[in-house]
Amino acid sequence: ITCPANSHYESCASACPATCVDPMAPYNCRLPCVEGCVCDSGYLLYNSQCVPSQQCGCWHNGQHYPVGSEFWMDNTCLSKCTCPTQGGKVQCSGASCPAGQFCGVQNGKPECLEHTYGICHVHGDPHYVTFDKVTHNFMGNCTYTLAKVCSNTSLPYFNVEAKNEHRGNPRVSYVREVMVDVYGERITILKQERSRVLVNGVYQTLPVSAAGGAVTVSSSGRYVVVETDFGLQVSYDADHSVEVKVPTSYSNLTCGMCGNFNNRGEDDYMMPNGQQAAGTNELGESWEVPGSDDDPTCGVPPPPEPCPAKDEKLYESVQFCGMLKARPGFFENCHAVINPQSYFETCSYDLCAMSGSQEVLCGALEAYADACQAAGVTLLPWRNATFCRECPTLDCRREMGLFPCPVPLAASMVFPFAEIVPFPVSFAHASFPFPL
Repeated sequence: ITCPANSHYESCASACPATCVDPMAPYNCRLPCVEGCVCDSGYLLYNSQCVPSQQCGCWHNGQHYPVGSEFWMDNTCLSKCTCPTQGGKVQCSGASCPAGQFCGVQNGKPECLEHTYGICHVHGDPHYVTFDKVTHNFMGNCTYTLAKVCSNTSLPYFNVEAKNEHRGNPRVSYVREVMVDVYGERITILKQERSRVLVNGVYQTLPVSAAGGAVTVSSSGRYVVVETDFGLQVSYDADHSVEVKVPTSYSNLTCGMCGNFNNRGEDDYMMPNGQQAAGTNELGESWEVPGSDDDPTCGVPPPPEPCPAKDEKLYESVQFCGMLKARPGFFENCHAVINPQSYFETCSYDLCAMSGSQEVLCGALEAYADACQAAGVTLLPWRNATFCRECPTLDCRREMGLFPCPVPLAASMVFPFAEIVPFPVSFAHASFPFPL
């Protein structure tokens, strides 16, 4: 047997080699010895190579960091960590990106980057995550301004609005349609419509080109995407999730529920009158689009009843929203890139309001998965045949916006339409993606 560098052959070597993760593994091993290569004294196994023990560094959130390395705790860039010594404990302290830079993700890692674009994400029932990463939980079911140009500029004007609706529960709402005004055109993306949009009130089948080619509308995965020649992107999954992506050139020029995009979260309660709202409801009501709704009863519902402690504990467990923070778990790879805490909190909030609906849980998990994948993180498969099943691409039920995709029922052999009965479905018959 030829052994690699910094290792040697032993006829009876430990089946549990000493590694950077567990240098004491051979001493705790209960397996019989095996023939093989062993790292030389002073070396430990790391990534299939024997490296000097002093280079092992630190482990944090399942990631290895060499001695002397620096890294951000998560995608907020508010805490910078260092690995001071071999096998040492990671040390973190408050920090922030320099002026003129923003906290972004590059190659799957949080970094301070030169501004290129800002993202506002609306998901669930609904939660608004501003360009500057402040979360607003606002349940109004009227039409609201998400983002528009509010300052004098030579840049092209745009306006993005969202119409919300109740779905079975009058205390929460979801996005029903998204309107984009740009270059004199109005593009409307409707709920459950993934193959066509309204252009100035007329249905057109995707893909669509408008304003002489300066505006395009196409399908990308689950999303219908409006793109402009100056870099604006508005995506809606025709169900509950909206993303507004704005070029950095619009920094400090926008207003609406998505904020002013100035890299400072403390002023993201700005109302049209320039004053800061006292709370989320006042903020949301201030951005209601006047005269846009035929329904005079639209407005802000009373807050949901407090969640019983027993239910709250259940919804925070790994059977529900706790999946987002579970270690080991299917989302663990993303923890060092996108902090799951705010998604966990909104997930728990939604399940309390919707009595533990699996459809709501799947939407909450999907929102975090989308953010992770957009940041370049590869996740383990977290869906299965009975948990958050996604309809195949060519399945007509996918085009209908059914999510999670209904699980075929034995009853469908007698009643053909039983298969497309939507959730909620009892968790008693669902198999979860990892052991609980």
